[in-house]
Amino acid sequence: MSQPEHMIYRVAYQMAMADGEISANEALILHLFSSSLGLSQDQMAELKAGASDLDLEKLPELFPKRSDQIQLFETACLMAMVDGKSDLEEWNLVMKLCEVLKIDRPEAQESLNAARQRLYKLAEKHNLLPEIMANMEAEESDESAESDES
Repeated sequence: MSQPEHMIYRVAYQMAMADGEISANEALILHLFSSSLGLSQDQMAELKAGASDLDLEKLPELFPKRSDQIQLFETACLMAMVDGKSDLEEWNLVMKLCEVLKIDRPEAQESLNAARQRLYKLAEKHNLLPEIMANMEAEESDESAESDES
């Protein structure tokens, strides 16, 4: 497993645990990530155990390519949205990633939109709970209203 994939999984797990619990949808997305990476149960356990020790300040060194940084950030955004509600703890972690990776507002908005599209596809393909779609659509409307005001 490559270092970026390893770190993306750890960040995804840390995002899932930010509010203190893993929802059914977060567990499903983590399972899909682990399957796509070909992780064994032992590897997943190791990555999960190390997720809380993740030093976010070192991410720019571990992800020197901007495209990898954006992929990491997009994955974090997806995990923040996947359970259908926006928990403050999850979004605080997303904001910390913005700071550490020096992601400006337009890049953040683009990543949020990409994460939302990815989540729509996953929701359709894997029958994620219907309230996710309703919550995402409501959040999208709120964001549109906020950007119209600026």
